[in-house]
Formats: sequence, C-alpha cells, structure tokens
Amino acid sequence: MIEIGGQCKACAQLESLNNQISDATKHLERLMKKRDDFVLTEVNARHDPFSSILPREISSLVFEHYVAEGWPVFTLGWVCRAWREIALTTPLLWTEIHITLKHHNPIADLEFLKAHIRHSGQLPLSISLCDEDRQAGNAAPSAIDETLIDTVNECSDRWECLDLELHPSLLELFRGRNCAPFGAPMLKKLVLSPIFSGTEDSDRARFGVGQLKPRPSEVVFSDTPPKNIDIDWSDVALVDMGGIYLYEAFDLLLLAPHMITCDLAIATLPSPITDSTLPDTLQHRLQNLYLRLGCENWAEILPFFTNLTLPNLEHLEIEGGESAQDLPNTALVSLLNRSSCPLASLDLNKVYLTANDLEMILTAAPSLKKLFVGPCLPDGCPELDPLFGLLAKTVDDAGQRFLPLLESIVITGFITSWDPVVDFCLQASSPGGRPLTDVEVKSRISISVSERPPPRSSINLSTLPTILEDLGISMAVRLREIAVHDSYEHSMDLVYIKVNA
Repeated sequence: MIEIGGQCKACAQLESLNNQISDATKHLERLMKKRDDFVLTEVNARHDPFSSILPREISSLVFEHYVAEGWPVFTLGWVCRAWREIALTTPLLWTEIHITLKHHNPIADLEFLKAHIRHSGQLPLSISLCDEDRQAGNAAPSAIDETLIDTVNECSDRWECLDLELHPSLLELFRGRNCAPFGAPMLKKLVLSPIFSGTEDSDRARFGVGQLKPRPSEVVFSDTPPKNIDIDWSDVALVDMGGIYLYEAFDLLLLAPHMITCDLAIATLPSPITDSTLPDTLQHRLQNLYLRLGCENWAEILPFFTNLTLPNLEHLEIEGGESAQDLPNTALVSLLNRSSCPLASLDLNKVYLTANDLEMILTAAPSLKKLFVGPCLPDGCPELDPLFGLLAKTVDDAGQRFLPLLESIVITGFITSWDPVVDFCLQASSPGGRPLTDVEVKSRISISVSERPPPRSSINLSTLPTILEDLGISMAVRLREIAVHDSYEHSMDLVYIKVNA
C-alpha cells in the first residue's frame, strides 16, 4: 500500500540499507587510515630487523650497499619512519642521480633532481641524464628542460661524473657556475652520447662549461669531434670514443698527451685521406690501444699505422667488422718496429690473417706474453701449423727462442697435426722454457672430410694430463675441434684440463 506523500515500504528499506552501507564504508575507511597512520608504523618500529639494534652508522652502510646495487633511495623511506630518517640524513645515498627524462611529466624529473641535490649535502655528484625518447622535429629545448639543466649547472662545482645522452641542443645548455666556486673543478669522468633527431644535426655536438675548463681523467664520447669538447685534456688518461673520423683520432692523440688507455672506433670518411695529410704523431704515454673497425675496410685507416709511433705500447687489441678485408699487416709491423714498444698483449679478432701475416706480426713483438687470435669467417682463419712449428722449436737458426716470454695463447685456425701443439706445451719443462700457464687452440675443420680432415696426432691426447703431471708442468690446456658448415658450427673438446703439478 502506498501512502500519499510518502515512500513505499520497499523504498524505505532500500534507503535504510544504503545508509547503513555508507556508514559502514566510512567506518572501514577510518579503520584503514588508522592502520596506515599508526598500526603499521608501530609494527615496523617494533619489528625493524636492524635499525633499532645496530648503530646508525652500520644501518647507513647497509643502505649504501642497497643503493649501490641500483635500487632507488626513495624506496627506503617507504618502509618506516626510522628508515626514512636514516635515508634523509645520509648524504652518500643521494649522490648517484640517474634521470631518464619524462616528457609527459617533466616536473617529476626536476623534483627528483632537486631532492638528490638537497639531501646529498656537499658531496661529489654522479649525474646521468638520458633523453632517448626525444622525437625528430621536437629537438628545441623546452622551458622545463632549461630549468632542469640550470639546476644541474648550479651544482657544477660538485660534478664528479657527468653522463649525458641528450640532443645537441641540450648539450649546449651546460655551463659552469657563474659564482664561486666556478666551473667544474671536481669533474673526473665525462660521458657524451649525443642523440641526433635528423639532418639538422649535421654539424654534430658541442660541449663546454665556460672559460674555466674542467680537467677530467676519463672521457667517453661518440659522434663528436674531440675539438668540440671544450675541456683541458692535459690530465685525461683514459679515452673511449666511437663514430669519429681518422683525422679526428689524430687530433685526440695531440690533444691528450698523457693518455694511457684509448679505445677507438673510426668511421668511414666521406672522402679518402692519404697519409701525407696527417701529421707524424709520437704518443709517449699510451700503453693500451683498442682499435675497432667502424669503416668498410682497413685501407681507409692505413695512415693510423703508418703515421703513429707508440714507444710504450703494452696492450694492442684490433677488432675487424663482418665485412673487413685483410689486416694491413705490413703497416702494423712497421708501427711495432718503429715504436720498439714492450708489447706484452696482442688481441686480433675478426681479422683476415694468413700464416705468413701472423708470423710477421709476432716476429715484430718478441716481448709478447699473451696472444689472442679470435675467429673470423672460415676463409680468414690462418693455418696454424707454421706457427706451432716455430713455437715447438727450442731455438731458431739464430739461437733465439720464438716468443720466449709467452704465458698464454688462445687461437683459432686450421691445423693438420696436434703434435707441434703438444710439443709446444711440453717445452715448459725444459731449461729456459716459456712460462706457459694457459693454452687454448681451436681447430676449424670442414664437414667434408675430403676438403679439410681433422688434425691427426701421434699420441693419445687423453694421456696429456698424465704427461704434464709427470713432467711437473702446471698448465691449463684446451684443444678443441670446430666443425664448420655453411649455416652452423659444432664444437667438441678433445682435451680440457687444468694441471696443478
């Protein structure tokens, strides 16, 4: 029955139930808030595994290891009040700043940066900025970009490491402080990886912080001419650079006279350069050189070998590309002979070598202790019988031992017999023998036995460990056969031992 001007009985009951549900929901929300604000805090405080037991300094050290593993420092403050207080008052936790710019929320990046700068006190900073999502046609810096970089510039006196993966238009915004202390006096490592968004970037990137130039000891950069990096190069000891031209590599060698380690990837020039257009360069300090082929063939960088002298070179690593041509061994030998360097380690990978090439190069490096010759396309691997024939000799015709200081050899090539390799290993027990510790030889064979049969051996290779032990030779030996087909390779260890006599 419906009363005039009132609700029916069913509607009244429904309204009553809705009101009870609303009251219950509000009560549940109050209980949940009480739990979050009070109960969980008390539980964390009473069950904290270490901060309430260990001295504060030890807790801070634990947090430092946590952050060093790459975990964000902010997560520590989410656990409990005690952890948050320790995190906020431990400046070392805030010195690593890594930001991948978020164009959908740039304010968050700025606040993240400011929080780290604020809580890190006056400690040196390691700052990494990456803008990998910037699209072509949107290269112009925004107001928030400029504000963020201005914030970084304000603490330039605390830069210890600066790692910038940004568009050139953003790189140009970096400046040193405009008040004392000026510049970036603490900068030790500079990493520049410009991100290009189109043809408008053909002039390539530039970087500088003002008149007071920083003096880093390590510089890593790509696709940027060294002369466009306005720093004091006199203290630079380590350089890793890629995507530069041959003449720019020579610019670097002249700019950084105290460089000890250099990793180069040289790109193809629009027009060829002859050795007459490059200066003869003497680099006294360089000890470690890593050369990567970033161009179509070695002939394009031939002047690098013919115009350079490195009297203190100790480690040389050369890596070719998939389409690399023959290594210019004559020019490389001239570099080694001209330098008279104490080369102790040689690494040749993905380069075409013949047996004569290899012998010629190694003869020019008599002080060699470590040799690595990596795999190339099947036709580019050297015949190894002549090399191990030389190594197996006690002395040559001139009364000299070939590579007398050799300690380690890892090499891939073609072999017809394992006997010279075994003789080479056993020489370690003879008077004046080489101080060998590691021997790894990989013999490539053809699937078609008629084309290139597996290496033969006059001894049972499985008895080699016993022979080495009986002679008192401590050595790791690995002899492996690699069966090569057009589309796959299959390898098998014939000997894989480590003898501690």
